[in-house]
Amino acid sequence: MRSLIFSKNSSCPLTCRRIKFELPINLPKNFPRQKIVEAIKFDKKFEDGKVRFVVTPRIGIAHVTGDVTVDDIREVIAQL
Repeated sequence: MRSLIFSKNSSCPLTCRRIKFELPINLPKNFPRQKIVEAIKFDKKFEDGKVRFVVTPRIGIAHVTGDVTVDDIREVIAQL
């Protein structure tokens, strides 16, 4: 999971980069977070009960990974 939060070339967490570009970093308190998890099964990258992500560690490089679990996603969503 750490690879989703930190890039190899930076010690700055994803939250730090979101602040730098003035992007929102929190969901409203009353936002139904479970609905995000429920919607994942309709995503085109959801296949055979697994969530696939396209990871881009740097410009020009991308790969598909399936090692992110729904529990990992729940954990991150809970922090928003």
